[in-house]
Amino acid sequence: MKEREAGMIVLGVDPGQTGGMALIDVTSGALVGWSRMLLKNVGISKVRNVVDARRTLVWLMASRIDACVMEYVHAMPRQGVTSAFTFGRTTGAIEALVDTQVRHMRWVPPTVWKRHFGLTADKGDSLDMARDLWPGTVDWAVRRNDGIAEAALMAQWWIDTHFNPS
Repeated sequence: MKEREAGMIVLGVDPGQTGGMALIDVTSGALVGWSRMLLKNVGISKVRNVVDARRTLVWLMASRIDACVMEYVHAMPRQGVTSAFTFGRTTGAIEALVDTQVRHMRWVPPTVWKRHFGLTADKGDSLDMARDLWPGTVDWAVRRNDGIAEAALMAQWWIDTHFNPS
C-alpha cells in the first residue's frame, strides 16, 4: 500500500465534447474542482466546437494536479465518420493539454472503473453515485454533468486502487 500525501490532487478526465474534468483530494476524498469540457465554437462546416485550449490550460494550471487518470476510449462501431473524427480530435486535444501539466498520467477503460463501483453503462448511474459520494457540490440532477460525475469517479477509482489495492 502506498503512502497518501497530504494535499495530493488527482484529476479525472472523461474525454469528448460532453465529457468533464474533476479534481479529488486524496487525503480528504473531497471533490475540490470540476468543469465540463471547455469548448469554443469555431463555426467551420461540421466542426463547430473544439477544445478551448487556452481556457483549459488556465484551468489546469490553477489546479495543482499531482496525477491524472483519463478514460481510455476509442471510436465505437457504427459511429459516423464525422462524429468519430470529432471525438478523436477532442480526446487528443485534452490529452495533450493535460500531459503538459501532469507528471503521472494513467488511462483506464470504462469497463474497469465502472466494474469497481458496480456501475452499468447508464450515465444516470454515475450521476447517482456521484451525488452519494459528493453531495452538495455539483448539481447532480443536471444530466449534462454526467461527464463531471464520470471524471470524479475515475479519479476516485485511481485513489482506491493506487492506495488501497485489493
